[in-house]
Amino acid sequence: DVQLQRVFFLRPVFVAVAVVITALFTLHKAGIDWGLRWYSTMYLLAYTFTYLCCRRWIKRRTVMLTPLLLDSLIAYLMIGMILGARSAYVLIYNWEVYAKNPIDMIKIWEGGLSFHGGIVGVIIAIVLFCRKHGIPFWHLSDRLAFTVPVGIGLGRIGNFMNGELYGRVISDHVPWAVIFPSGGELPRHPSQIYQSLGEGWLLFLTLVLINRKKHREGTIGASFVFFYGLY
Repeated sequence: DVQLQRVFFLRPVFVAVAVVITALFTLHKAGIDWGLRWYSTMYLLAYTFTYLCCRRWIKRRTVMLTPLLLDSLIAYLMIGMILGARSAYVLIYNWEVYAKNPIDMIKIWEGGLSFHGGIVGVIIAIVLFCRKHGIPFWHLSDRLAFTVPVGIGLGRIGNFMNGELYGRVISDHVPWAVIFPSGGELPRHPSQIYQSLGEGWLLFLTLVLINRKKHREGTIGASFVFFYGLY
């Protein structure tokens, strides 16, 4: 019964994600700008998934949160993610460009977020939230780490749709080779899809399997870090 409940919960989530991605792809092909790039849109879908999971855990009383605290947590996470992701993108990857035009640093709507910077920002946000509300860090981070691979999987699909972070040149007879608009005329590895499958969906499945076993708090968070690096 528990397994069936999980299936019934996850199925509409993934169906909703598929519908949204299809709708956005249709708008993109029609030349209609919806105001967000693929990568940032995937961030929003990932937060929706996290929110729904937390609501379910609150209902089952398996997480030290209330609906009101959850709303506050999501605000913490979004602010931490945006500040961290934008700061890393500006300071680490494109400082020479933004140093000449500092005002462009705040133009997030033009794109430019770093996943690694976002993770650091989210971790800091979780620490601050836990300290303020007296919640054990590993208790909450375990739950949130469980949902992160879905965000990574979606984010890499967003990278693929944006035509960014593509892989090396590959032989043109390989059936999954892709010619990216910004990658020249030679076919390349769709490395974003590789990452989506590995550090996204395979990592999520790994954490699901680990979570089914009896474990101490902190195990899921530690497993996320280890297997993310491995995959």
